Amino acid sequence: MKKIITSIIILFFGISLTMPMVFGTVTLYDVKNYPYDIDEKYGYLENGEGDAYDLMYYLSINGITYSYGPATYTTELDGRQIVLGVTNIGGLNVQRKIFVPLTENWARYLEIIHNPTGAPITANVRIYGNLGSDSSTTLISTSSTVYSPPLLVPSGGQIIPGPGNFWAVTDDYSDGGADPSLAHVWGGPKGNDHIDYARFYNTTHNDNLEYLWNNITIAPGQTVVIMHFAVQQTNSANAISEAKELYDNDGNLNHIMYASEPNSNDIQNIINWGARQQNKELPMKGILDIIKKNKEESNDN
Repeated sequence: MKKIITSIIILFFGISLTMPMVFGTVTLYDVKNYPYDIDEKYGYLENGEGDAYDLMYYLSINGITYSYGPATYTTELDGRQIVLGVTNIGGLNVQRKIFVPLTENWARYLEIIHNPTGAPITANVRIYGNLGSDSSTTLISTSSTVYSPPLLVPSGGQIIPGPGNFWAVTDDYSDGGADPSLAHVWGGPKGNDHIDYARFYNTTHNDNLEYLWNNITIAPGQTVVIMHFAVQQTNSANAISEAKELYDNDGNLNHIMYASEPNSNDIQNIINWGARQQNKELPMKGILDIIKKNKEESNDN
């Protein structure tokens, strides 16, 4: 892990003072040179290419938005993964990591949630924010439906895809011509926990997206990780193709979407995609239920 240390030297009346520089965003570029400008305090994407985003991909836990201050970060994966700090939200230690590989057209978010307490904690996890397509936001496709013509998110209204969807593609009035075409990929079919709700909704001058996982019970000492992706592409067909590739590689641990540092447990703790140790680290209640079931079967025999 490489620590990013930046300071500014101020010379005043012969006195040298070293002060931390106040950061706003750190930007990584993908294979097509699309920028992912990551806010260092909250972890959202500020703009992307042109006006793709207007502060998109906030994280909240039980209604409290993640933020870490002072806004400093470290990096992993040869500088391609931004690691934000750990903050406590309602007894849970929460951290965000954002990975932009040089070979792909996406940013990967890892939402890392650890329960350091001696009692289970139930978490409602929400990803949300504002898209840059404003009043012209259209829903092009979900994993279950291609919309022809695309659905315009109505002013003051909403579109609610079914919870059985794993991704959605959006654009503005022009197919990749003004803002990039976007894919929002929030899970895979092999995951243990899928979203409970997704919604596109339009308020005054804002076009919003949110998707949620509700009632995730995190056992004492347990860590769960939610993995999701932000995609910028040249047109909606390519955005759909990118979303499908991620979906199709669910559980393919050799794919770069599963990249992690050596000795890291991030990937094995993912709950919404196929991962290495699914069902192996059961909460205590699950262990007791299995023991009880085995005892009952033994008595029956």
